[in-house]
Amino acid sequence: MSRMHFAGNSLPTEKDLAELAEYTTSMQAPYRAALNAMDWLFAYSDDGRAFKEGAAKLAALREMQPVFDPDGAIWDSIAPYADGVDIPTPRRS
Repeated sequence: MSRMHFAGNSLPTEKDLAELAEYTTSMQAPYRAALNAMDWLFAYSDDGRAFKEGAAKLAALREMQPVFDPDGAIWDSIAPYADGVDIPTPRRS
């Protein structure tokens, strides 16, 4: 980005804001990829290894969520919804 610090009376320009939005989107890419790859039904697995792996991935997502998705909107847009199935939900800030 051309300027990250807006000293004195200097306000961010439209270019600065566009660069910031692009940077934020690029930093969210790994989070989105992890959400898309998540086995949301891991808790129902008979395989202990699959359960353990799913729990670890969910823990990693929960650590990423406050940074990349504070309101949980991305999580909600990617995680499936299934009647009668307890799908993990994001933490709300």
